[in-house]
Amino acid sequence: MKGARAPEPSAPEAEKQQFEEVVQELRGAGADQEVMAVRGGGARAESGAGADQSELELTARCLKGVEQEKKELRHLTESLQHTLEELSIEKKKTLEMLEEDKNQPQPLTNQSEQPAASDGLHSNLRQIEERMQELLAEKLLAEKRMKENEERSRALEEEREFYSKPVPSPAELAAGAHCREAAG
Repeated sequence: MKGARAPEPSAPEAEKQQFEEVVQELRGAGADQEVMAVRGGGARAESGAGADQSELELTARCLKGVEQEKKELRHLTESLQHTLEELSIEKKKTLEMLEEDKNQPQPLTNQSEQPAASDGLHSNLRQIEERMQELLAEKLLAEKRMKENEERSRALEEEREFYSKPVPSPAELAAGAHCREAAG
């Protein structure tokens, strides 16, 4: 290829950059959520109803954040799948062109030009396959993050249920203990 110029950023490259930004945001949000979960672990036993309410609100906000991340990852995964499908079509067309070139008898005057065209198609095919591999790896990473977010979402739901239950008063606790002693 004479006078090759730097390739312009393509839609898949822009998607890759967007994906990398989302992954970085998710990594930061995941660490924040884990810290909140650890911090909130023993807070209920030591605090009153006001602290439970703030923990419940914090959990609800975290849950909304996780749900938003899941939505973004789902969109990204769908976008990557669409791009993979487009590349697959392009790869199929390139393979068909290579097959046509191979099967067409070439006049003697064009024999020197045929290897150049064939080399260009082979190069294009390699680039398509490499890009498909990159996108597939990105898609798998996004799907992994979606599973992690599902798990985090379930944990936050459990935490929200825990904090939304009323805390028994000391009298209720004593009555419950008294009933267990009488039954035993």
